[in-house]
Amino acid sequence: MLASAQGKNLNRYVPDYVLFDLETTGISCNCDEVIEISAVKVRSGTIVDSFSSLVNPGRPIPWGASQVNNITDEMVSDAPTMEEILPVFLNFFGDDVLVGHNIEPGSYTNQPPPHRHLS
Repeated sequence: MLASAQGKNLNRYVPDYVLFDLETTGISCNCDEVIEISAVKVRSGTIVDSFSSLVNPGRPIPWGASQVNNITDEMVSDAPTMEEILPVFLNFFGDDVLVGHNIEPGSYTNQPPPHRHLS
């Protein structure tokens, strides 16, 4: 996995971007899975679109994770897998700058970062 990959700082104002968050089965990008992806698309400071999907991790969600994020096995049982939802999410943000908190590119998708990082 690319858990050690890091994005670059962008030291200029960007009016258009996508802010996203992941919920996971735990805190390790090496052995835990994404169970929810949520995002908002921002244009000049205004939210213009949103994206949210539960993700079926293909394994039981640990009790402790469910206590933190309130997502249960039953909730994700019919949800798409990461392989199914990732292309939809990539299409949602297109070429926009991605903004995330505690997210390392590729860490939960076992994929390289989908875009070049801005410098």
